[in-house]
Amino acid sequence: MTIVGDGLQTRDYIHVNDVVSANIKGMLYPDPLNGEVFNVGSGSNYSVLDIAKIMGGVYTYIPARDGEARDTLADTTKIKDKFNWRTTIPMKDWIERTYK
Repeated sequence: MTIVGDGLQTRDYIHVNDVVSANIKGMLYPDPLNGEVFNVGSGSNYSVLDIAKIMGGVYTYIPARDGEARDTLADTTKIKDKFNWRTTIPMKDWIERTYK
């Protein structure tokens, strides 16, 4: 596994099943959405290094990429309010169950 830069950049990881459930909520919403944009995320973030450590195994560092975002975190307020949507699968728990 490779880690870009120092691995301390953070990302809002989310399980694909939660992304699918958000899309289904939007698809089934009874009123027209007229191109509204909704952020889908877990609302929490982990560093790339945290994820690598949870997964275990050997990892190596490669040089940082110019222009890469240092931190990302989705503001999911709108999708929670409009669709009553919430994530159901904590990423850390899923990774630990899958890779341990």
